[in-house]
Amino acid sequence: MEKISLNGEWQFRQYGNRCKSLACNGWNPAQVPGTVHQDLLCLDIIQNPFYRLNEKEVAWVAECDWAYQRKFHLPQDFNTDAPAELIFHGLDTYAEIMLNGHSLGKSENMFIPWRRRVEEYLKPGHNLLEVHFASPMKKTSEIAANEGLPFQNGGGIPERGYARKALYSFGWDWGPRLATSGIWKDVELVFPYKAALSDVHFTSKVEGNIAYINVDASVTGYKPGCYTVRYMLSGHGYTETTQKEIIDPTESTFTASTEFAIDNPKLWWPAGYGDPSLYNLHVELLDGETLLDTKDMHVGIRTVELVQEPDEIGESFYFRINGVPVFAKGANWIPADSFLPRVDAPKYQKLIDMAKEANMNMLRVWGGGIYEDDAFYNACD
Repeated sequence: MEKISLNGEWQFRQYGNRCKSLACNGWNPAQVPGTVHQDLLCLDIIQNPFYRLNEKEVAWVAECDWAYQRKFHLPQDFNTDAPAELIFHGLDTYAEIMLNGHSLGKSENMFIPWRRRVEEYLKPGHNLLEVHFASPMKKTSEIAANEGLPFQNGGGIPERGYARKALYSFGWDWGPRLATSGIWKDVELVFPYKAALSDVHFTSKVEGNIAYINVDASVTGYKPGCYTVRYMLSGHGYTETTQKEIIDPTESTFTASTEFAIDNPKLWWPAGYGDPSLYNLHVELLDGETLLDTKDMHVGIRTVELVQEPDEIGESFYFRINGVPVFAKGANWIPADSFLPRVDAPKYQKLIDMAKEANMNMLRVWGGGIYEDDAFYNACD
């Protein structure tokens, strides 16, 4: 699989006539991943919204529509018949995507990737990718008005409950009202071959001295064929390889599963109860001997149980890890910044290290934020 990153230098401007401010009408430099607030900060059009009452001075940003664009080049011998996918891993939030003047569709969900087949719209030479963002404040108000019912959820902006957007950005008791817009995660053009790995799911169960492992590999097929999925699990002196062959002449998506059984495995334990032992999982997708795609993961072998049993005051509620009752000590994890692209892997690691130093062994990911980044979970592991 070949990939072209479309991160980096973009341009942005106000779009349409929905905003009174004329502070940013022409095209200006922008960075992706990012948010419009970050781009305006870099241009000194707005001041630090976390200083004094500047939060109120930048409220106009969320009332505006914004446009982003990027020009990119493909070689003259580019094959326009080969499969090509455009993937936005995060669009915040009400966006229409345009490629070379063609509307590819809209996104109204900040939390999930947006992807489309685009080979028919690409061309050799220069290409233009555009994203138009509607004001999150005005869009949510329109949705609420069309629904005809009030939606109350904890103060702030009641209409926010209609948005598939991180609710804290509309304001909360612990944070400012900075309703962001922008391309907040990676953008890429992907050129798969005949098939690609879309997901790998690992589960484990420990019984006695044996760990039973199940791995599901989801495969997206772009052309019918006979494919092989090869699994390699290793670590702590253990190495094993299995593979499964799939003939798929019709379906575009299918799953290949395999199982491992490990004697005397090294278990993953939470902080304070043992070592967080991890194994290496390597998955390959092949067409004959041709490697089409790979995925690598660090995985922990453990059994997690939520114990709810009658007791002297009602019913218990605690976790048992690998058969051992665990006393949960932790905190409520909110997003680490109002501007999410500023939270990189080192910042996640620093914050998780601080939680461990404070003798925590559990974090609850708060529901008004986001589905946290893999870097968060990797740091926790």
